Amino acid sequence: DSLLRRLIYESDNIINQAFEASNRPEAILDRALTAISGLRVDAASAEQEGVSFKEAARRLLKRFDEKESELAIYTGIEKLDEATGGFRPGELVVFVGSTGTGKTLLTQQTRREACQAGRHVLFASGEMDAESLLARELASAAGVPHSKMRNKSAILPDELRRLIRAASHQCDRCAILDGELSLRRIERAARQMKAGKGIDLLVIDCYELISVEGRDEFDAQKNLVRGAKSLAIELACPVILVSQLRKLLQGEDRRRPTLARLYGSSAKAHHPHTVIYIERPFVEELCGDETEARICILKNRTGRVGELPCRFNVRSLCFESVPEPSEPPPTVVQDSHPAQPRGDRE
Repeated sequence: DSLLRRLIYESDNIINQAFEASNRPEAILDRALTAISGLRVDAASAEQEGVSFKEAARRLLKRFDEKESELAIYTGIEKLDEATGGFRPGELVVFVGSTGTGKTLLTQQTRREACQAGRHVLFASGEMDAESLLARELASAAGVPHSKMRNKSAILPDELRRLIRAASHQCDRCAILDGELSLRRIERAARQMKAGKGIDLLVIDCYELISVEGRDEFDAQKNLVRGAKSLAIELACPVILVSQLRKLLQGEDRRRPTLARLYGSSAKAHHPHTVIYIERPFVEELCGDETEARICILKNRTGRVGELPCRFNVRSLCFESVPEPSEPPPTVVQDSHPAQPRGDRE
């Protein structure tokens, strides 16, 4: 069997590397995990070759099973979840937008929805450390302006009590991976979580800050997207990849985002199952209740694409669907000359 021969070959390589004193144990472990996971993905792909129409139909109908639908990850935005059907195991999802538009806030909102449903999430953040990331969560849950989270003297005693209460309600099903991030480090942490308590969602924030091997920058970007897709298949969970939107070229329409504006490699447009664009006005202070927002589904292999009505709540730091306007009741036109009863007519 070719798979067994490859397994023996990779095992011999790992043993030989372990005997070499110049190799670091962490590097050997990374190579071993990468090699074994590659075999698992290849084995899964081989099993899928030549699937009969009957088997494909069985798998399709299984997705309508109640237990299967429970595996989906939702954002909490009703219209968006209806359009995508939720993010399913093995899917690569890209959240894209300009700086400060709320990409990370949407991933945090998705993580909260997953956590409340009892799911396990690994949040790999190359942009913020664990404390900064959690500051938004606690401020939102406690109803404290986020601007106060960096100034202890500005926090009122009642606000501090609410923050402590919000911190006590944080679950241990979600983990944050921060610091200098590489694809290898994310893979290792995700596999450890999978082998331990399990993993239902992996968030990688953000694409431009993750280091990965490649011949050049373009090749590295392509390897990152492919690696994230392979990881989604291997872990059997959705992977959300957060990315920047590149600057407009001369002549491009600012009002209409397209897949062509995804930053970096074109692989980011080809491999994802879903691509979601986020836009909202910059908010300096957490005052007022709501601001307008814009969410567009640029790619959706299982549903519709297009813009969704949306708003952003600056107090809860959440995106919400805009309720559709109800139709006014039909106007009843009164007849100025009502008909008389038959008996009263001459």
